[in-house]
Amino acid sequence: MRKIIIKVISFILINSGLIFLIEKKILRYRSLKYENKSIFPFLKKYYHSIDYFLVTIVYFKNYYSKIKDPKKQREISFSTLNNGEGVKWARHYYENRKGNVHRIERENIYEKTSELIINKSLNNKKTLFINIGSSSGLDLVYFYKKFDEMVYLSSDINNEIINFQKETYDNYNFNYFKGPADLVAKNLDTLAKKYNSEKIIIFCNGSLQYEIPFFLNQGLENLKNSEVRFFYCMAETYELRFTNTDSYHRKNILWTHNYPKYILKNDLTILWQKISKENQVQNNSINIIFSNN
Repeated sequence: MRKIIIKVISFILINSGLIFLIEKKILRYRSLKYENKSIFPFLKKYYHSIDYFLVTIVYFKNYYSKIKDPKKQREISFSTLNNGEGVKWARHYYENRKGNVHRIERENIYEKTSELIINKSLNNKKTLFINIGSSSGLDLVYFYKKFDEMVYLSSDINNEIINFQKETYDNYNFNYFKGPADLVAKNLDTLAKKYNSEKIIIFCNGSLQYEIPFFLNQGLENLKNSEVRFFYCMAETYELRFTNTDSYHRKNILWTHNYPKYILKNDLTILWQKISKENQVQNNSINIIFSNN
């Protein structure tokens, strides 16, 4: 009965257009939650439950996740990180060193990426290291301090985040690229030529969960067609059992993907894989290094 009531209320709010009257507030949901504020400033009590219902259930679960046009979905996803939202979180991760906590929780991928660099003798000027969804930039600094001969490229989706990094890391010789993971993949050969690179390391910790299934697959298709040799090192939240779908909407703008299946169906080679339990978050984490042949 409860599920039916939720569906009916969601249907009314979406189809009447009422939910879109507060859409701008909804797209700021992360900041409002962090600041302990409601999308309705006048609410003093029970607002967490009301916000959760309108944001997570009505807007994202019953509207956003059911949109058929992936470009429209991406537009909404990106909107949650524009207008100062993305840079706010980048600064928060930097100032609180939360990115270092994420590294500790997923230390396997950092260790294996470091081993890869050493074993393949990649710490040289002919190697381009790309950080997808670099946000605070702490991952770039971590690897730069260990391997300072490589060329480093920071990638994120808007100029606000990139400008924050430029100001924060002006003493580092970092390069920058604005765009999501699939756009980086599409331009991989161009980037290799631009930076005179023979091999590329792509590092991603937690950013592919923001990729809509269509664009995740598109990015892997782009990688399949790349001529430059690359090593893609990634760690993401993972579900142990996928039934009849390769991806499912998890919460808000987050998705869970069957990464091994996507990788293999695009004729890419998995070099190493490990599934582990994260320390602070009760999720399974999948760590993968894959490459082109």
